[in-house]
Amino acid sequence: LSFAPERVSVAKSGDLAYTTGAYSGSMSDPKTKAKVQMKGQYVTVYVRTNDGRWLAKADFAGDLPLTAAPAAKP
Repeated sequence: LSFAPERVSVAKSGDLAYTTGAYSGSMSDPKTKAKVQMKGQYVTVYVRTNDGRWLAKADFAGDLPLTAAPAAKP
């Protein structure tokens, strides 16, 4: 699984932020065992802790339709 933030926004207060972006990866279909590609968009919401670190509090992902991975060339 790989993901890349495309946008980062921090509240003026400095204690709340979110990132949005795309993700992609592959997995085996549990029924057919075929390798499928997955991709979609995500949003992660962060809060700043008392010691200054960022903590992910919520993560939302929306998958685009799964597609069969291209067949490997012999």
